Amino acid sequence: MGLDNYAVSVRPPEDWTDPDEDFYLAPEAEAALRSAQAEIERLREYCVFERSYFRGKTYMLVIQDVTGVYIGADWIPPETVRMMAGVLSQCDPDETARDYDHSPGEISDLIIFFRLCAEHKLGLVGSS
Repeated sequence: MGLDNYAVSVRPPEDWTDPDEDFYLAPEAEAALRSAQAEIERLREYCVFERSYFRGKTYMLVIQDVTGVYIGADWIPPETVRMMAGVLSQCDPDETARDYDHSPGEISDLIIFFRLCAEHKLGLVGSS
């Protein structure tokens, strides 16, 4: 798991009917992610996330090293995503990019993605 990571809203467990279909993305969260993506692409034509997902395998090492969380898991709950967003927001994109094979823009995009996920109480689902 974890080749792609999707941000998802989670319905309360009492509303679950089919665990495979109970993950969705609330419209306001999707709008916020799309808006951020469009703004980033307007400034530099490329964004590491597209709508509600990013290439987890590409950023697995930097995210794990910075946050201590392995994003290859099937499910990362909103509480963990919120913690990850807080830790990522403290890192300097230029400094972090020097330690990995990523640009400062890519690190900034990840910070924005996780911040928006935290603001909208989203979890992450890994895919294979």
